[in-house]
Amino acid sequence: MLVKKGSRPEIPLEVRAQMRVKENGLAVANLFREYRNMMERAPIIVQCVDLDDGPLHFRINDEARMATESVRRVTNNEKFVVVGANISENYDIYNQQQLDKISKFYRILEEAGLDTKLSFTLARISGFMRPRFFASCNPPLAVKETVAKIQNVACEYLSKLLKFPAADHDYSHSRFGLAIPDYVRTHSILYEESRNTVLGVRQQVVELVNIKPAALTEDRTAWLAAQTTAPWMVCNSNTTAREHLTGVEFRFALAIRCGTLPSDVLCNTPSCSCPVKFNSVLDGIKHAMNCTCNGFGPPTRHNLLKTAIAEVVAHYGFTTQVEPTNYCNEYLDGVNHRPDLLVFSLKPVCTDFVVSQQRGSEPGPASRAAADKKNNHHRLVVARHGHTFVPFSMEANGHCDSSVDTFASQVAQQLPLHLVRDFVQVIHYAASVALARARCYAVASLYKVGPVGNHLRNATPSQLDSADAGMHLAH
Repeated sequence: MLVKKGSRPEIPLEVRAQMRVKENGLAVANLFREYRNMMERAPIIVQCVDLDDGPLHFRINDEARMATESVRRVTNNEKFVVVGANISENYDIYNQQQLDKISKFYRILEEAGLDTKLSFTLARISGFMRPRFFASCNPPLAVKETVAKIQNVACEYLSKLLKFPAADHDYSHSRFGLAIPDYVRTHSILYEESRNTVLGVRQQVVELVNIKPAALTEDRTAWLAAQTTAPWMVCNSNTTAREHLTGVEFRFALAIRCGTLPSDVLCNTPSCSCPVKFNSVLDGIKHAMNCTCNGFGPPTRHNLLKTAIAEVVAHYGFTTQVEPTNYCNEYLDGVNHRPDLLVFSLKPVCTDFVVSQQRGSEPGPASRAAADKKNNHHRLVVARHGHTFVPFSMEANGHCDSSVDTFASQVAQQLPLHLVRDFVQVIHYAASVALARARCYAVASLYKVGPVGNHLRNATPSQLDSADAGMHLAH
């Protein structure tokens, strides 16, 4: 039963009539004061609403209907239940109910058979909203064990979905990994902040995930720190189907982000023509991203990025030329250099793509240095033709240099204002997806898991949404 506080009775018509005929202001004030005192002594009026057994349906019971017709007075002896909270000292039944609801959510989500990216997004965001409310409204000691069970149910679902462990790892609750909200660590903080809010104390932001990489080995710390930018993890509705990762690609890319691989890939032995010995899975991943022997190394990554950005620019109505030859004979070194992409507009914009490896544990310096090098090499030659040169510099794990924003902004100047923001977002998304796909292909080649490359261009949207569209995990 849901108890809602109602309003107090309106001033009767006869009282209003008396007030209208009173010409003496003092008499009117006294009449208001008398009526106010009477109302303060009156009991609170409530309306009773019963929760139906059916899903997502409410009904008004007979008593509630009567309450709408005649004033119903509630005494302290009547029994009532507050929906969504527990005010008794016994939490056993209440805790079990909350655990059952969460388990049901993940069971239905698994049975729905949705695309991997959508399932992951729903599980990580929607699936953790009820636990947050649960942790915020109940004393920590009473719900501590239940919070741990709820979080375990969620991690078990994600482990099954992604095919690699989602719980109890350095990447599980890290902003640079899976970013699963950690309610085991934060449930007492959430309750305290909720209590402070009720008491009028200014609410502080509670970080549900670890916002800094954990203090691990140097390699692990540097790898997780590199995962600062990952638009490919979210669903962007403004892009075409081919600009999204398929289900298997998404799972593969998410494992690489965490420095591991799906279980059905780890059963393979990494093999490369380079005389290199891999001491860990992370060593193999890093080698695959830099090696040119496997056929899916830096050249493939560069071409995927170039093609993705050219398609996005063309999708927004611009005429483009890939590897223009306009500037070939004008370089001082005598080599016929060709930038990667020329976008024709009122003032044409030319760019050259470069993807660098991160230096040390901080993303950014490598891409900045590469952008400066490209700028010094092409800017003057391109400017002689009245064109603007802007480099497009990124790092292999996804970090975008400020030159990416500059390129997107320069091109977007020719677009209607309502499309500018979408264009910039889609540029970032397409670039992120291209590099994530390149990482998948490189690592899959090392582990002899054959990605199907060319058919992606010819697949229908429904095929691309299939979990088997982008990559065959055949041994």
